[in-house]
Amino acid sequence: MSRSSWRAILESRWKLLKESKPDPRLAVIGIGNELWGDDAAGVMLARRLNAKDLSFDGLLIIDAGPAPENYSGQIRRFRPDFVLLIDAIRPGSPVAAPGRIKWIEISDLDGVSALTHGMPLSVLGEFLRAQLGCSIGLLGIEGAVFTLAEDLSLPVKASVKKILRELTALFSAE
Repeated sequence: MSRSSWRAILESRWKLLKESKPDPRLAVIGIGNELWGDDAAGVMLARRLNAKDLSFDGLLIIDAGPAPENYSGQIRRFRPDFVLLIDAIRPGSPVAAPGRIKWIEISDLDGVSALTHGMPLSVLGEFLRAQLGCSIGLLGIEGAVFTLAEDLSLPVKASVKKILRELTALFSAE
């Protein structure tokens, strides 16, 4: 999968959703622990998205910290058609590529290493899909630094900015 394939998948999912529903509802859930270096990528992205004031009636952005399951009630009340999880992931191969952005289907989440979460994202995703009948995907940002009291690494910072630009462009037309 190329580095830009996550963008194409996200754009096509959003386009299909908008074609099938007059007012699609999207929940963006930033996940991670800001005390553990690159694990903070998802929460930093959620905070920056909230600061962009992209809000339209069909958008919910949550900084879920390390326990996204604690927000399942809020997500269920919102009733999204699509849930986009954003989280840092550990390198998936011996050749690390810090900052690489990957689109991961909910069905493939069992193979993704949870970093600081109490509940595996696959369990949360399947619960939300069963409760809401919504689509779910994960944008995983491959991290490099997962140590206490570290900032985001430069490659992960760059990826957070890249995703922020892409999501802003995608949702600005709303």
